[in-house]
Amino acid sequence: MNLLSNLRNFFTRNTPSPSKERLPGVPPDMFDTTVCSVANDPNNSNPSLTDQYQVDALEIKPDKKVKSVVQPLLNPINNHKEPANQFQLTDEVFQLTDHLQRLLDSVDLSTPPGLAGAFCKELARFEKRVLVAPRIIAALNALALMRANQGLYAGMKSSFFSIVAALSATGKEAHQEFQELLFNALSLNDVIVHSVTSGKQIHEALCQYETPVCIYDECHTLFKSAATQTDFGALDTLMLILTAKFAKVPFRTRREQIAALRSLVKGLKNEPALNPADQIMLDRMTRSIEKLNSNNWRNPYFAFVGYSTPINTDFIVNTQNIDAGLMGRPLFMRVAEYRDAINAHKDLDGPTDMLLERFRACRENQGSITISADANDLINEFVQFFEDNRNHRQFGAIYARGTEHVIRVSSLLAAETLVITKIEVMYAAKLFLNSLASLQAVASGADLNFLFQSALETIQKAAAGKDKLLTIAMLANKLTSSNKHIRGYRAQDPKIAHKMVLQAIDEGFLHLQGKHVKLPRDQEPTRQ
Repeated sequence: MNLLSNLRNFFTRNTPSPSKERLPGVPPDMFDTTVCSVANDPNNSNPSLTDQYQVDALEIKPDKKVKSVVQPLLNPINNHKEPANQFQLTDEVFQLTDHLQRLLDSVDLSTPPGLAGAFCKELARFEKRVLVAPRIIAALNALALMRANQGLYAGMKSSFFSIVAALSATGKEAHQEFQELLFNALSLNDVIVHSVTSGKQIHEALCQYETPVCIYDECHTLFKSAATQTDFGALDTLMLILTAKFAKVPFRTRREQIAALRSLVKGLKNEPALNPADQIMLDRMTRSIEKLNSNNWRNPYFAFVGYSTPINTDFIVNTQNIDAGLMGRPLFMRVAEYRDAINAHKDLDGPTDMLLERFRACRENQGSITISADANDLINEFVQFFEDNRNHRQFGAIYARGTEHVIRVSSLLAAETLVITKIEVMYAAKLFLNSLASLQAVASGADLNFLFQSALETIQKAAAGKDKLLTIAMLANKLTSSNKHIRGYRAQDPKIAHKMVLQAIDEGFLHLQGKHVKLPRDQEPTRQ
């Protein structure tokens, strides 16, 4: 059985009830935890939601062999070391083979292949300020919409989910604007949603736009609302729509939307003539009414690309969200904390006619995406690497979704040619590993430099003055009350203010005198 057959089986199965029994004697190469992590994801196995959604998963039955999503490697990786107990978590990280590492070293993420590359080149000429890394996210989001109806390789949905974190004033708004200009030129601008504040709103967007694309600036507000349970089910509903093979809209929302859509359809049909955008809208609403009448929405499409700043998104990356499966869903891109130069080569005000024609052709192409033999073999090698690390204690849930990400991204990169080659697979794998590296950096605290610099400014102002007598606790309280970045980060680490004060002492920015802290003399403000 080849990769295509196995993956088609994978993406057409229904969600099982997770087995509580251990699977005795299942050979490691016959067990796919990428799939099991879907089946056991709390967001997907909520009993109260099983009658509304059927989520992609592999059926697991005790004491029976489970077929792998991909066929075993014909040439096993040299020196491959399988964990002694596949059910045991481990802190060990299995490294890429030399062969895979050499391939990835040859990939430049700033120059993606195919239509995505053409998109990024024009976006580079549109930016007001140079912002290289997230260009590919905008490109993939646009390509995902082009394949919203046709789907991806082996029946995978093209729904796209990404979070981009970059400093304020780095030029993120130009990436959002360029996407909207492209969609507008393709008569698809009405599918854009700029925020979601409740589960009902997500269902309404699906009904009204059929293929909604949420380009969400300041997206951290959604995750903060979810953390305090004030998002009215928005995040849970979003996760379910992104992964569901079938969706059922709640009764009251369904009746409201049918009535509203019928009214709009009637109005459009009474028009003497329709422009292309209105005709597309009429066709879309007519299909939505049919789906709502049967209440059996197959492969619901929803794309979500959120933009924010590192200081506001770092709190999302925590053990709970990793283990619960949330952080395994998106491509997470945390851009280096600096602002690039003003773009001296800006010469475009929007997508060129040539780019638009290529996207139109891509959208109209109803062909299925296939894969070359060597690309199939390469994916198998990456699957082995992801499977080796599926039980990593901290990031196993991310590794376990690696295959899914590689297939999705490589399919999107092949949306124009309809053939996945090694080039698309190599790029997709490196992009996923870059996302994983961003998550690891945030989780390890390696990217707290910006936070400390911000905290240090507040600390120095609060501790200034010869007669100031502040304890560590008092200074930590002042830091919390005066610094918005510290307040924002407390959702991830409630003791962050205290840690910042201690770090300032350790690095010599504060002196500890008994129970009190003082600024060194050379940091005291000069009297005028």
